[in-house]
Amino acid sequence: MHGTMMNLPKYPKVGLAILCILLVCLLAVTAVQRYWYPYGRRPGGISLPGIYGSLLTFAGEHNGWFPRSDKNSYDALQQLYDSYCPSGKELAGVSGNIAAVTDALRKGKPLDASLTSWVYVPGFRIGDPQDIAILWESKPGLFYDGRRNDFGGHAVLLLGGDITNVPAADWESFLKHQEQLRKAVQANRETANAPLPDAH
Repeated sequence: MHGTMMNLPKYPKVGLAILCILLVCLLAVTAVQRYWYPYGRRPGGISLPGIYGSLLTFAGEHNGWFPRSDKNSYDALQQLYDSYCPSGKELAGVSGNIAAVTDALRKGKPLDASLTSWVYVPGFRIGDPQDIAILWESKPGLFYDGRRNDFGGHAVLLLGGDITNVPAADWESFLKHQEQLRKAVQANRETANAPLPDAH
């Protein structure tokens, strides 16, 4: 048997060696890809840039208001489907399961935290302060396109359209600052809608 192997033509051996090298390269590339994109790539069209366009279009047709609901923030976000997010893929979030979300939406099931990884903050209009965060990825350590980051950052969409990534070290202070901004907007709204005092 050993003698037979030694007498084989060189070409099949070379071809087999090349095939093995290609297979190893493919496995290495797949492993690297899986490490850097643990939930898969999120092209701009189905991530924060895409969903921001949908939010703006919605607001343009609803007197400047982004989606809002008396039920919860998930119900508000779901209003984008299917007129503003026809495929529903945008509503999965960076780490959410796209197939599960689109299947649920097609069946008329409500969005919840088990489906979407987005955290949406309703109650704002186009003219509100541009640095208010209206949407972010719930899972830390990811850029908006699905790529892993090494500082535990959250991908965040600001009302003005800017996309940022807040490091884990700054996350709690960021949330507190956002809470202050929301309260200030609400207070200004209540003041603007307050009845005028009686004339003397």
